[in-house]
Amino acid sequence: MIKSTVCLWFERDAEAAALLSAELGYPVDASTMRARLAHLSHQDDHGIFVACRGGRVVGWVHVLATHPLQAAPRAEIGGLVVSADSRSGGLGAALVALYSGGKSPRT
Repeated sequence: MIKSTVCLWFERDAEAAALLSAELGYPVDASTMRARLAHLSHQDDHGIFVACRGGRVVGWVHVLATHPLQAAPRAEIGGLVVSADSRSGGLGAALVALYSGGKSPRT
């Protein structure tokens, strides 16, 4: 089995992120995804991480801070996708586990 890693996204990951977004049902071109990623990466209350396997991006998670009136601030998942050929291997759970307990999107 090929080991998976999770890390902050890099600009080169935009095309793969766009393809994965389409798998999720939200088609977007690579240049639009690159612009969105660049914008969100400068926001302290957003975190975007990719899961890689064999040098290929096979998943991503977007986490954002929310400040609801009725509850304490917390991190929420804005989007999560794992490629169809990499599902059922624990990558989605690993991406979600980054933020269990409501950690800051940047930690």
